[in-house]
Amino acid sequence: MVKVASKKLFRIWIVNAVLCVAGMLIYRYFIVKAIPNEQNFFFALLTVGVAILKVVWSQLFFFLMLFCGLTIFLNLNQRIVNSLFLSLLTFLLIPFSLTVYIIIDTVASSNWTIELPLFIDWIMPPIIYIAFTSVQFLLFRRYVSQVKNVIQ
Repeated sequence: MVKVASKKLFRIWIVNAVLCVAGMLIYRYFIVKAIPNEQNFFFALLTVGVAILKVVWSQLFFFLMLFCGLTIFLNLNQRIVNSLFLSLLTFLLIPFSLTVYIIIDTVASSNWTIELPLFIDWIMPPIIYIAFTSVQFLLFRRYVSQVKNVIQ
């Protein structure tokens, strides 16, 4: 059954990687769109600094999510693919932990208040990634249960 699941896991990882790239590009589009046209020199420097910080954040987020996507290949292990809990951990443990850390760090650094731009810039991308990964996990588990039924 693991050999049958390996093709499905590779497809899931490809979709995961495409979602990461699309998320990064969309995020960078919003970074460029948020730069105002008319500004003085100091405000321009400040805006460029914030934009560079956001680009670095999006790049870091992209590489972390690609790494998180690689953990789904642990489902090639028979023991993990047969356990719903262990399979769930391979899909969601690292992204969920990273998201909880980002949310706590972001909210703590803003004096425990959440402002909409802060939420959209720092917290929303990991939450969207977890939502997509959760859907991928559910599709994978449905596929595994179908394969188990066919084999038996």
